[in-house]
Parts: sequence; C-alpha cells; structure tokens
Amino acid sequence: MSDLVDFNVRDNTKQAISTTAVISDTLSLFIQELTIMFNTQKQDVFCDNKRGNEIEDALWRTSISTYSLKSLVNKMIQDGCLMNEYFTYTVDFDLIKGNLRDIGYLTIEIKTEDNTTERVTFEYS
Repeated sequence: MSDLVDFNVRDNTKQAISTTAVISDTLSLFIQELTIMFNTQKQDVFCDNKRGNEIEDALWRTSISTYSLKSLVNKMIQDGCLMNEYFTYTVDFDLIKGNLRDIGYLTIEIKTEDNTTERVTFEYS
C-alpha cells in the first residue's frame, strides 16, 4: 500500500480506474504517472528540460525500431515512475509506416494485485 496521495488529473472523458478528485491507490497513481509521462514532451515542463518523453521526436526524425522504442519506454518508466516497483508490466510498441513519419501505438499492460490486467495505450501520430 502506498502512503502517497495525489490529485486525479486523468482525462475524465476516458475510462479511468478512479473518478474521485484525489487518488491514493498504487495502481491509479502508477497510471497517472504513465499518463503524465507519455503525454508530456521534452521541454514542456518549465525549468526542467530533461522531463518528458522523446517518442514524438524519435518517430519524426529517425527510422527507429520497435525494440529501441520499447527499451526507451522501459527506461523512462524505471527512471520516472515511482509506482513501477509495485507492479509487473509489459511494454508493446506498434509502428505503422506513414508518408511523412511513422505512427506509433504504445501499450503498457499492468498486472494488478488481483491478477487482472489493466491496459494503458498512447497514440503518437
């Protein structure tokens, strides 16, 4: 059990585990960390140029493999999500070739304490 509490900033138009204004369970906190991390670009956070992800940049500027993207995502989760230590999760990244740039679908499946799976998906297009 976590001693952390946070405001629930998840998009309430999307399915959420918690619809309350404040969250404290580890799964909701972990999903919130993932959501913030993978929806924030590098240099979007004032005075912290290192925070945020590089996925959009990698898809736009390079021809990158899914293996490299999965490795990048795993490192980002390990380095930037405190709640990752409470869960087993898998990362999958699907690339679809586009005309100007590739389109990416990041899926993170989290195994919960009751052996169910929670899926979080992000699209980069």
